[in-house]
Amino acid sequence: MKSRKILAGFLLTILVLSSSVSTFAAEQENLTGDVEIIPIKADLEKKEFIRYKFFTGVVKEIEERKVNANLKFVSVEDSNGRPATIVISDSTHIAEDAKVSVGATLTAFYDSTKPMIMIYPPQYSAEAIIIEEDVAFDFFTGRVKDIREHDEMENYKFVSVEDMNGEPATIVVSADTHIFEEGDIEVEAIITAYFDRNKPMTKIYPPKYRAEVIAIEKEAPKIKYNHIIGKVNDIRDRDDEGKSKLVSIENEEMGPANIIISEDTYILDDKGITVGTTIKVYYDATKPMILIYPPQYNAEVVVVVENEEDHNVKFDIFDKNLVSIDNTLKLNISKETEIILKDGTDFEGELADNKLVVIYGVSTKSIPAQTTPYKIVVLSETKEETPIFDVSDMDIIVENKIIKAPNAYTSGQGAVMVPLRPVAEELGYKVVWNGELGSVTLGQYISLKPGDDNYVSRDGEIIPLEYAPSLVDGNMFVPLNFFREVMGLNNAYVFEGQIVIDNGEKME
Repeated sequence: MKSRKILAGFLLTILVLSSSVSTFAAEQENLTGDVEIIPIKADLEKKEFIRYKFFTGVVKEIEERKVNANLKFVSVEDSNGRPATIVISDSTHIAEDAKVSVGATLTAFYDSTKPMIMIYPPQYSAEAIIIEEDVAFDFFTGRVKDIREHDEMENYKFVSVEDMNGEPATIVVSADTHIFEEGDIEVEAIITAYFDRNKPMTKIYPPKYRAEVIAIEKEAPKIKYNHIIGKVNDIRDRDDEGKSKLVSIENEEMGPANIIISEDTYILDDKGITVGTTIKVYYDATKPMILIYPPQYNAEVVVVVENEEDHNVKFDIFDKNLVSIDNTLKLNISKETEIILKDGTDFEGELADNKLVVIYGVSTKSIPAQTTPYKIVVLSETKEETPIFDVSDMDIIVENKIIKAPNAYTSGQGAVMVPLRPVAEELGYKVVWNGELGSVTLGQYISLKPGDDNYVSRDGEIIPLEYAPSLVDGNMFVPLNFFREVMGLNNAYVFEGQIVIDNGEKME
């Protein structure tokens, strides 16, 4: 067996929602053919979210750009002719210090949760690179059920695993298998085994895979807000009144980017932004981005960077224990901590579940890091909305007709949630579930995804609502205002003990 050209310093951590054997190429392939439509109440196959993904291709060109002499931009093309650009930096681990050259076949591993420039060909910042021909990686993720030593072959183990759909497999681990440094393989651990599809496998059930690489998984942090830092090189108005600005910046690694600063953007300490200023921009990484170059970000928070202390700013949502949702920072509040709203007035409520701008100094080296902040700016307050009526007992009336439908309910955030299919079909819409994309479409343009509070309207516009759709017992529920804000109906209200949805005269 060829020695695996893997550097032990590289660490893969993957959030496993569910598992099945699949290839990266299949995940990335454009859905241009026929799409199977699954009824909305059908059981959904669970698919894992892989934090670290890979791209394999032949090197076509290597370029060192003037932005940063320590960066190499490697143009590659996979076996299907799809191009990509691999960015190699000083921190990229190249297995066995192999040379990246034109004509070489490389596999680049990258962190799919990090910001990416939304351009074509896609551009990936490599965490690690393997250079070797005739390798076609695939992977299987599952929970370890049993570990057996081979009776005759020394240093061989047979690891029985089961993915989150209940499918079993056996992973063969040898002395040549590289295990990323996350600990030992133990029963109940979740592992991802990377194997070479080109090597023969026994045609038995459960399938048996000879692992070239194994990552012992831990849950990846949830990332709501990302940031980008750059020097301002241009500022211009986006509207006639000058209420919205388009700020062009240059980032050392990613190159140019455009920042949209609106009236809703919070600028820390109201510091002025001018050409030559370095700014740190926080944006919502969960919202859709338009495919444009340079990439464009809607700024939620802007920090003017004047010295190293300004880098100690954290923008995120914090839980009841005051830990950020990405699990990187825990707050210890003292009497000296200044807690204010963005207008400068004192905030006396609970910090949990709010968007907070945290300004702090030193922090511990633990995970999460702990700090006692100097100041906290609360950008949002938790809304406590208690419905007057129990909506689960209410009739749903669509265009003056009581429809037969699952009961509505009130979410934990106070939103009235209504079953989508029966209402939409009564309004004349065809409702389909796209199993490949994980989305629901109504008619030609309206679409939505469970758990995503960004909706696409009938005009093709992305409309963010405060509440996301949810699946309950196989039925899709949407917030009541979906029918007004996204579908464009005049009325969708709780009225006189009924849920009324229609396009009649607007209720005042």
